[in-house]
Amino acid sequence: MKTLIVEDDLMSQCLLAQVLTERGHEVVTYENAEQAILAYQKQFFPLLFVDVGLPGMNGLQFCKWVRTQSQGEKAFIMVATSSGEPMDPSEVLAVGANDFLSKPYDVGMLNVRLSIAEGQMKDFFERRALEDALRQSHEAFDRVVHTAHEGVWLLNAQFHADYVNPQMAEILGYQAEELIHRAVIDFVAEPAQREAEQVFAEQKEGEQVRRELRFRRKDGSEVLVFLSAATVRAANGEFEGSLWMVADLTQRTTLESDLADTRKGFESQVRDLTGELNQTAQSLQAETTEREKFEQTLQHTRADLEKLGRERAAEFARRTDELTAETANRQRIEAQLASTAEELRNEIAEHKLAEQELAKAREELAARLREHSAELRKLDQELRSEHDGRRRTEELLLQTR
Repeated sequence: MKTLIVEDDLMSQCLLAQVLTERGHEVVTYENAEQAILAYQKQFFPLLFVDVGLPGMNGLQFCKWVRTQSQGEKAFIMVATSSGEPMDPSEVLAVGANDFLSKPYDVGMLNVRLSIAEGQMKDFFERRALEDALRQSHEAFDRVVHTAHEGVWLLNAQFHADYVNPQMAEILGYQAEELIHRAVIDFVAEPAQREAEQVFAEQKEGEQVRRELRFRRKDGSEVLVFLSAATVRAANGEFEGSLWMVADLTQRTTLESDLADTRKGFESQVRDLTGELNQTAQSLQAETTEREKFEQTLQHTRADLEKLGRERAAEFARRTDELTAETANRQRIEAQLASTAEELRNEIAEHKLAEQELAKAREELAARLREHSAELRKLDQELRSEHDGRRRTEELLLQTR
């Protein structure tokens, strides 16, 4: 069980936590009410130990706060008072505490009070659960009887009305308040009162009743209803009353009359339609014969179409094979062309390289020719100079002779 301890004294807090943990409680401790409020808002604690003398918000104020929360009435609160803090028990209980004990804690007495508290808590929570179940049951009952199409009559042992829903009052033409505490027999049509007495007797014997019964409306007219009655008994088996569910059959009676008239009209129509159906059957038989002939022709046509389809499929397969072979041949030629193109590109590249090398050789040759020309011019000049020198020498020799 989740247990919240709100105690500012550390020794008392530890003692409470130890005792409660040993008894199987899941303990959460806080030193002030403000921290405890934050924890309580996040989760519900079935059992709370609260010290009165807390700093800030005191224990009694915290108890009041807990009782104002959504599940505050379901918590079991034990308040601790110190010997130096005289406290009126009625004041402690008035703020919503279920029990109180004095500090300092005595472990033996604390275990005794916890045993008593746990027993009280068990009864307390069981009572709360029963109250919740009873409230939910009452709410469900109210929803059912207020939304049901049938009238609901809750009768006591004398067959006087303890409760009537608005639908029941509407069936009889009264306000619901006018039927409360009235005897049911007062509203039964006079010819049906002996039958109603028989229903009362069957109900007292514990039998379930399901039958039609006539009631008298406030305006004096009669209404036919279907009664479904269940017996209500006390725990000792004594008859306490019964619950009547009443369905208005006025509409059903009108519908039955309308249905009878409609049936007669349908019978006349059926006779007329029977003749038409016979003629239609003959026409249908003739159409069936024609249809069979048409189906035979359709079968022959379908067989011819299937044969033609097979032939076309074979032709398509043959052309597909040819196309596949042609595609493969084209791919092979394209691959060869791609290879030839690659070789041609390589040869062009080599040719360009050779042209570049030839151009380079031409440039080198031109350079060498220019060098040789320069050397030849130089040699020519030297030869001319030598020739001129020789001629002068010859002239000098001639002169000398």
